Amino acid sequence: MNKIYLCFFWGFFAVFCMAQKKADYIKEQYSHIGELYSKYQREGKSDSVLFIAQKFYPIAQKSGNDSILQKAYNLLGNAYIMQSDFTSSLEYYLKSLSLAQKLGDVITTGIAYENASYAFYLVGNYIKGAEYGKKAVDIFLSHPGIKKESSESIYYGNLANAKDNWASNLLKINQFKQSLNLLLKGITYLDKANYKENLYFRSGILSDIGNAYVQLKNPKKVVEYFEKSTVLNQKWNILPAASVTDRYYADFLLNENKIPQAISVARKGLDAARITKEKIRMVELSDILQKSYDKVNKIDSANYFSKLMNAYRDSIFSSQKIIEVQNLTFKQQNDEHEAELEKEKLAEERKDNLQYAAIGIGLLAFFMLYFIFSHSAKVGKRTILFLGILSMLLVFEFLNLLLHPYLGKLTHHQPFWMLLCMVAIAALLISLHHKLEHFIIHKLVSKNEKIRLERVWKKS
Repeated sequence: MNKIYLCFFWGFFAVFCMAQKKADYIKEQYSHIGELYSKYQREGKSDSVLFIAQKFYPIAQKSGNDSILQKAYNLLGNAYIMQSDFTSSLEYYLKSLSLAQKLGDVITTGIAYENASYAFYLVGNYIKGAEYGKKAVDIFLSHPGIKKESSESIYYGNLANAKDNWASNLLKINQFKQSLNLLLKGITYLDKANYKENLYFRSGILSDIGNAYVQLKNPKKVVEYFEKSTVLNQKWNILPAASVTDRYYADFLLNENKIPQAISVARKGLDAARITKEKIRMVELSDILQKSYDKVNKIDSANYFSKLMNAYRDSIFSSQKIIEVQNLTFKQQNDEHEAELEKEKLAEERKDNLQYAAIGIGLLAFFMLYFIFSHSAKVGKRTILFLGILSMLLVFEFLNLLLHPYLGKLTHHQPFWMLLCMVAIAALLISLHHKLEHFIIHKLVSKNEKIRLERVWKKS
């Protein structure tokens, strides 16, 4: 009987591997897309980032895997921030958060709260942004690696950024001291695990500490932290962060009446914003340059940057209209794609149901033949035993096929939980094996032997 155990487990393992193959292929695609996405994001290529995010989304939809779809929503949220379409960004971040909560993945949920906090900041809902930022911080602080202050924890960057997002929202509602405390604590977390990916977070926090000191009227500290952020941006060529830091630093210098320095910083920031195509930064920095040249009576330069600022504003308006049209097209395509997927799903379900019905009829016919053969004196004990074992194996594997889709939904296609559930089912079925073997196979073998003996007695 050990053979049936072996066959049974191998059958379960084969179905498990086939189910994982598709998910693994899509995850490989996501990994490759993620690398390109991160590269373009660091370089500030917003159009390329959006193109990749929109291309990956239908793949994620078709996968039927909530974990992959959650990542696709997150990519779209990031992409729309780079396009300055903050409303769409918030929409996709909230979808990402909803799926993360459904999946029950604590860290993914924390990252989703972290992103949504920033999106709320960008749309001007600072109270909600602070609330979501706090939730993200609480989740990351509950992580075992951070609790133990392990230097190996990869989530220090997320914790620091979540504190930054929370602090940025608090800064807008005039809670300056609490904001500063959060930012200073965030820097200490980045010091514990200085991954290269955390450099962008570090630059942002340093810049925001500078902003906090602006509100607290401590100019010496303002210069110190803006300079730290500037040095980091120049050393690692972090252009998206550079345009933000330079915008706030130049504004501070202008208000301090340090006009030559303000012009120098604003020009560098404008160059960075042009490369990354951050039009809002272009408008803000052009405005600072126009005001700076006005103060030193350089009318021609002031007029030039005034016209440039208006041109950028017009460009933003035109771009927003184009993005709105693109979003409508994208959403329409998604609706059509979802309708097609629903049709395909229904067709696939009908096809599967027909196959299951055919298998069920086939199994019933096989059992009937098995019972007929077992009552034949011409069929030996070994044949009946073999057919009995085969019939039980077929039933167990049929149950496996029926249960597998439901297990996928229940476990969200996570390999560990799927394997654990399948092993648990296998253990339950195997515990029934001996009873089934006794009541079906042994009784039929005994019946067959009795029939064979009766036939021998009749002949004699």
